[in-house]
Amino acid sequence: MTAQKKLPFDIINVFTTSEDEPYSGNPLAVIHESHGLTTAQLQTIATQFNLSETSFPVIPSEEDAAKGVSYNTRIFTPGEELPFAGHPTLGTCFSLVQRSIISSDAQKAVQSCPKGLVPLQIHSPTQISLSSAPMYISSPVELPENLLVEGLGLSTDTAVVGKAGYLSSAGLLFYYVCLENESDVERAVPSTSVIIQILSQLGEENKEAVEKANQPLGVYLFYVEKLQGSQDLRVHARMFSTDTAEDPATGSACVGLAPALQAHGLLPSTTSSTTYNVSQGVEMGRPSKLTGRAIVKDGELVNCEVMGSSAKVAEGWILAPFKK
Repeated sequence: MTAQKKLPFDIINVFTTSEDEPYSGNPLAVIHESHGLTTAQLQTIATQFNLSETSFPVIPSEEDAAKGVSYNTRIFTPGEELPFAGHPTLGTCFSLVQRSIISSDAQKAVQSCPKGLVPLQIHSPTQISLSSAPMYISSPVELPENLLVEGLGLSTDTAVVGKAGYLSSAGLLFYYVCLENESDVERAVPSTSVIIQILSQLGEENKEAVEKANQPLGVYLFYVEKLQGSQDLRVHARMFSTDTAEDPATGSACVGLAPALQAHGLLPSTTSSTTYNVSQGVEMGRPSKLTGRAIVKDGELVNCEVMGSSAKVAEGWILAPFKK
């Protein structure tokens, strides 16, 4: 029997709250030297780690490198491959900087993934941001009847801003629901089975959104307030998905929040840059800090960014599965 290849890996916590709290944020497994492995083998490894996502970066081809690509990667949940995701993108770039595959002096990098090219800004060895153009924003989408009580464990009289939500994407599609009271965000208790039903229903009833983006991946529940003396915003968010009951930090949902904020009239109509500081994962004991930025030019949202800090908390190797 052929000896199994040993693949080095890093466990990275992404969107940590500070350098003194490396065990905050959202964990990610980054598997190196996975070139030549089949999709089934990559999925087996992601299922083994059983984290919200596992990424597999490889050195780009000469053709991709000539286009400015720093690395290619594929991203898997325990059950499927994703075309793009936020915290794996930042965490993968961080891991490559830590391993000197990307120079620590580099200020920029470009990730290639099934979604396309994702530009990254390396602010420091631990702080990285990605940018993405807004892809889709719906008109107001009526709340599913079973969302508040059965899906989120809230009361029927929970105050929802605009009494509706928005389907929005800057890479992946989520259903955004803004609550008037922060305490309602804090006390929500999701039912994963009902959330799955609701997301399926939203996909069936909003074919245009699915065609232009993807099947809705989660319900993004949030509260927002303007910071005194500033146009910047403070956001308290929670994300409930089909794969995990709750996600501690969702970078792709953070960039997709920008179009939803604009739809709610929370971004200036003039050329501007608005920062929104997102706190997520607090209720599940994994506090995370995400910094979003919405760039508006002449009233049009032209770019969405998310930045966060990362920390490596483990490294080792895993055996490549046998091909089936």
